[in-house]
Amino acid sequence: MNKIIIVVMLFFSTALNAQIIKFEELGKYSRFGILVGGALYEKAKIKPEFGDITFKNIPIPSYNFGFEYDFYPKNNWSIITAFNWALEPAFNLEAPCFTKDSLSSHMEKERSIYYFEDTFFSFSIPIFLAFREKMSNQRFLEFRMGIKLMYFSHGHYGTVDIDELSSDDKYSTFLLSTRNTNTLANIYGSFIFGAGVNILTNWSLIKINMFCNINFQNPIEGEYLFYNLPISKRNSGKYYLSGDYLGLNVVFHLNRDIFKRKSKKG
Repeated sequence: MNKIIIVVMLFFSTALNAQIIKFEELGKYSRFGILVGGALYEKAKIKPEFGDITFKNIPIPSYNFGFEYDFYPKNNWSIITAFNWALEPAFNLEAPCFTKDSLSSHMEKERSIYYFEDTFFSFSIPIFLAFREKMSNQRFLEFRMGIKLMYFSHGHYGTVDIDELSSDDKYSTFLLSTRNTNTLANIYGSFIFGAGVNILTNWSLIKINMFCNINFQNPIEGEYLFYNLPISKRNSGKYYLSGDYLGLNVVFHLNRDIFKRKSKKG
């Protein structure tokens, strides 16, 4: 982790010492941008402790929105920061479907049931070092790397009961939570990098970026338990969600002339 931070700081230092204005056309757009995006989280991992019944984790979709600010929009190198709200997921899994028939005779392995659970919003502030190069009059190639600090409140993320029975009998449980209740432990760090294209239009500069987020620690951990099964002994294990994801963000920086035209008409 320390090595990553040192590398990022060296790149930031390079940017501050190499401010060459090259792209005057980018100056006509606002430094503030409106951000919307989506993400696909890496599927969670499990560590069985005993028993032979488990489940299959699936990559988890999510979304985010916020604001972005570009400090040096007309330069090759720039520092970009943002304030993001993101929906943090808890699990997305395919689990055994325990029917009356399967409980009275044998496990129907070909049958399954899907469960998805999201939590509440996290708040994060990424800081990027960006490098852009002109491709054409309306296109710029952009590379980014940086770090992100995320605030994610402590909480427990529920119980999942997997069965298709009409009775009150329960056959499985998931207990997931963030790390602990310490305020500082609610701050999560990650390394983030990616690339994209900047498109110039008459009304907006549109930035489209794909990126990868690698967390320094797991945001959600927990355990699962299958029980009360006449076809099997108790099955239990640990659950780990890394929070790593691939994302796609679109940012809109409006043309400053739009506001000038409106003020003249007014």
